[in-house]
Amino acid sequence: MEHNAAWNPIFLFRLSADQTARVGEWLARTPFAAVQAVNHPDELASAHGIVIANCDQVKSGDLSAVLRRLPVIALTSTDDGVPKEGVWDSLPNDGLTRDLLLRSLQLVVQRRRLEAVRHQLETSEARFHSLIARNSDGIVVVDEEGVIRFVSPAAERLFNRPASDLLDSLLGFPVSAGEITELEVLQRPGEVATVEMRVVQTEWEGFPAYLLSLRDITERKRTEQALNLAVKTNYQFAAAIASFSIGVIITDPSLPDNPIVFVNAGFSRITGYRPEEVIGQNCRLLHGPDTDAEAVRRMDEAFRAVRSLNCTILNYRKDGSPFWNEININPVFDDDGHLINFVALHIDVTLRKQAEQSLLEQERLRVALDKEKELGNVKSLFMSTISHEFRTPLAVIQTAAEMLDRYADRMSDHQRHDRVMSILAQVRHLEDMLDEISVIIRAELNRLEFQPVHLDVKQFCQMLIEEVKSTIGGDHHCIFTAEDGIYEMPVDAKLLRHILNNLLVNAIKYSSPGSEVRLDLSFEDSYVVFRISDRGIGIPKKDQARLFEAFYRGSNVEAISGTGLGLKVVHDCVMLHDGVIAVESQEGQGTTMIVRLPRRQTVFDED
Repeated sequence: MEHNAAWNPIFLFRLSADQTARVGEWLARTPFAAVQAVNHPDELASAHGIVIANCDQVKSGDLSAVLRRLPVIALTSTDDGVPKEGVWDSLPNDGLTRDLLLRSLQLVVQRRRLEAVRHQLETSEARFHSLIARNSDGIVVVDEEGVIRFVSPAAERLFNRPASDLLDSLLGFPVSAGEITELEVLQRPGEVATVEMRVVQTEWEGFPAYLLSLRDITERKRTEQALNLAVKTNYQFAAAIASFSIGVIITDPSLPDNPIVFVNAGFSRITGYRPEEVIGQNCRLLHGPDTDAEAVRRMDEAFRAVRSLNCTILNYRKDGSPFWNEININPVFDDDGHLINFVALHIDVTLRKQAEQSLLEQERLRVALDKEKELGNVKSLFMSTISHEFRTPLAVIQTAAEMLDRYADRMSDHQRHDRVMSILAQVRHLEDMLDEISVIIRAELNRLEFQPVHLDVKQFCQMLIEEVKSTIGGDHHCIFTAEDGIYEMPVDAKLLRHILNNLLVNAIKYSSPGSEVRLDLSFEDSYVVFRISDRGIGIPKKDQARLFEAFYRGSNVEAISGTGLGLKVVHDCVMLHDGVIAVESQEGQGTTMIVRLPRRQTVFDED
């Protein structure tokens, strides 16, 4: 558990001296701070951390102030007098153990973390919804299949349709990240709007998706047409564009450094610069410390190449405040084709960028919360599964040992031998489970060692299949075949044993006695292929995609025991070999697991 000063100290409320000392000793080797005894709620006014209260001696109202700001664990022998609201956990006052207390503290810490992430997510969602409500640009999120997953209120107004009509429907045309496209949207009969669509790669609910930013540029298109017409026919067009709400800049490329020769009132409103402050200057006066150098390079290239450009860049107002500026640059020519001016339209899209960033942050926090929840579920599942799987062999060992202790003198040598063999078999089972858990933990921490040596895998498989026959495979027809060829290759023998042994054990476990279990070796391009097949219960199609997740078991295993760790171990060991694993199965007809391991690896090529 990570040390966190926010949890110090741990307060004990109205406990006896020996109780305080005992709990303090329990916590001495943990990340939690020393224990402090508190005799009155007033003493907790400035406290921080976790309060452990003896609620047999405290009235419900005594802790009301504490409950509003600190997590409280109740120590009680009855439910009488225990505050119902705000108490995070309850533990027995009599019979309290160190393990129970530490488990309770760990659950409180985990719950507090989840609440912190949830609060952060709620704050982010509130900020996101505020930005979305204020943003005039429509935002739509589609997944990789083109299905619409999110529609902002502005997008509803743009399409003149409610979100309920748009969600889960197909967008109708392909999109790719980075593209800027103009679309025509039929808003109502006889009324068409021109929309500019920008596409950004993102994630939605943990899967790849595209964020579509939709801006109604109908007015801008009319403005561009009016500007082109005005520039071609009359240089004195200031009055015609003075009322435009978007910023307009005109530059003169015939003069050195392509200076600004005209700006409208919309530009002044966006940037804070008066016309006399920018006339004669280059557009670079809007750039600042965080302006994207690549975007500036593209703009300079557009001016040199005399071509149009549409880009979004971080610019700075006169007062130094940054804003996201969408710029549309267009060259203007006279009737003879000579370049006259560059006209640039400037639009403040800061709200749109903030909405996009807020949406991405919201998704990041949502994924973080889901991962925290999943981690908590995995921990609980791990403990319950391991506890159950360990309890059975331990019970067998205990029973056999008690029989030997009480009745050894009455048993025959054969009976005593059977009891000892039963104990040894269960010990080996426990060792195998611990080994699987160790492999998974080391793989997750990137500490699982891969130590390949040259090995004849055909000979290795023959030896392994004989071991399986003599142990758990006595009631099955275990068959081994190998295509002709040389099977010496670099593998980690220990990891290969994990792979094949787990797959063979599963094949036997999930097929009926007397049925056939096969291990077939063959070659395929630069791979050696291991096929382990059975004629057992098979794997339902819906379960096959999650087979290699820890603790996941098929929905049809019913009462067949297992931890759900074996195939996770197999997957991790195959990945360390740079191999591939696949499954072919049909429920009720059997399963074939296919492992492909490369025959050569770079580390051996120089030998």
